[in-house]
Amino acid sequence: MTDLGPVLLYDGECGLCTRSVQFVLDHNGADDISFAALQSSIAAELCEPYGIDPTDLTSLVFIDAGKAYRMSDSTARIASHLDWPWRVGSNLRFIPRVVRDAGYRLVARHRLRLGFSKDACRLPTTEERARFLDL
Repeated sequence: MTDLGPVLLYDGECGLCTRSVQFVLDHNGADDISFAALQSSIAAELCEPYGIDPTDLTSLVFIDAGKAYRMSDSTARIASHLDWPWRVGSNLRFIPRVVRDAGYRLVARHRLRLGFSKDACRLPTTEERARFLDL
């Protein structure tokens, strides 16, 4: 499990999270990011060395180059793996973390009211399924 490359761990029961995964699938042209639901045993194994509780579903977890990122740090780091123009989102890191994380928590807290239900999620293609560690 040590040489997986970047891995995005997400809440598999959250519509916003699964739409985020779909967005990354569509805009990660290098196809170098793998995925697993935080509810999976693989996520528990991946989180353990970083002291991250996989049952805490308040944030995406992005593991890249031997480091784990949460909240707005995960978003900025994910963006650095996306195609142009989405890669510009990596510049979020220049905004103070306290401000970024406040915005992240605000969206996370109201994600259901914003219309992000899991009902509208697409199924991954055969090629995309290979990037899911827990399928």
